[in-house]
Amino acid sequence: MIENNRLPVVKGHLLDDEDLIIRRYILDLMCKGETKLIADFVKNEGIVERLEDMIKEGLVHVNKDHIIITPSGRSFLRNICMAFDLKLQNSKNEKELFSQAI
Repeated sequence: MIENNRLPVVKGHLLDDEDLIIRRYILDLMCKGETKLIADFVKNEGIVERLEDMIKEGLVHVNKDHIIITPSGRSFLRNICMAFDLKLQNSKNEKELFSQAI
């Protein structure tokens, strides 16, 4: 790259297939207020389990392959999206988080 007068620096980070799926879920929830679950994505069951309390409180509605944020759930959008972030869930075991939604 240097020989071609280009800096050998890459901006950003690489995403694997799982990261791309999770990113799509979170972007859909943030922008549209709903997301469609990908049928063969194994992690879906864990996501729905983490949303159980929010489902009981009426913040999120889940049917077979759709997750919809209710009007009362809009105030808790960040909390709902945290249930989708697998890396965040895995890091909870290693260290305490300082930035959490109230």
